[in-house]
This record gives sequence, C-alpha cells and structure tokens, in this order.
Amino acid sequence: MTETTRRDDYEGFVRVCFVLHEMCTARGMDLDWAYGMIRHTLHDLKPIYSGYTSLQAIKEFKGLTTLMTREHYNGRANCAKKILNMIETNESSSDIFDFVMESCKVHYTTHAENMELVKYQNNDDLTWEQAYAEAGVKLVRYDGIKNWYEIEGIRYYKSKKELMDIFDVSTYKLDKLISNQGKELMIM
Repeated sequence: MTETTRRDDYEGFVRVCFVLHEMCTARGMDLDWAYGMIRHTLHDLKPIYSGYTSLQAIKEFKGLTTLMTREHYNGRANCAKKILNMIETNESSSDIFDFVMESCKVHYTTHAENMELVKYQNNDDLTWEQAYAEAGVKLVRYDGIKNWYEIEGIRYYKSKKELMDIFDVSTYKLDKLISNQGKELMIM
C-alpha cells in the first residue's frame, strides 16, 4: 500500500470538483448540488496555516495554537462558487489546484473573532484583509513557541538533534554543552 500525501488529497479534490460539475451538466441538473458538495468538502480538507495569528489569540491562549480557532479567511461559499466558475471558464486544473490550496489556508484567531468574521465572509465587495480590519482583528506573523538552547552564550532555536549534528557530538556531550534552555513566543 502506498502512503498518500496531503498534496494527493488536494489534487483528488480538484478531480472530484470536475466530476461533480460534469455530473450536474451531463444530467441537466442545477449546479447547486455540486456547489454544496464542494463547499462542505473544502472545509474538511486539511487546513494550511498561513503564518498569521491574531494578537488577541496569542494573548488569550499564551501562544498555544492548539487552543486557537482555525479561521478560513477565504470563505468556503465564495471559494466553491469560484471553483465552479473556474471549471466553466476552462481554467487549468493546475490553476484550480492553486486556488484550492489558497482556499484551505487559515489564520489562527479566537472563537469570538471567528464568529465576528462570519458577517463579512460572503461579502464579495470585501477582501479578507478589509474584513479583518472591519472586525478589528489584528494579525501578526507568528511562528509559535520555540524551544531554545544556550551554548557558549549563544541561543540556538534548533532541536537537540540539529544541535548534535552542528556540534558533531552525542546527546550526553550536547547536554554538557547546554548552559541554559527555555521557550519563547516568536512573533515576527
């Protein structure tokens, strides 16, 4: 059995979108059925972190992204319409794949911010940046909580394995070299 990758999931979803569109058009059906299937499945695909998190979420959850809400800033309803439109205008599956990847991106927010943003997501006149501004959600580039190890006065934001490779030492020797260690929030 071969192992599937996330990319396979997204590529498979693009193929499904084409099949759904073809099924509807071949049977003279309204595209609403395909739209609904695409809209719901987009939400089920693995989210892709955009690299941005709300300041409020960082404060509220002390930087722990596992406690934050994944906010699909590209509303899935609009994305589903756009995918069907892209199929109808004969855009390449590669372009649709790129759009699907963008559609699966999320920012981390609080639940309350996510609920506030719902009001703006189906407004075609607003970009997601404008919607965030309207909702008062402030985003920052956030790489999470990073472990660091101090060796000879220098902090290394690397894993112990990476440090063992850098210094060409065993775990025992590395532990002797480390003078201090800790965790830090990394807001870029």
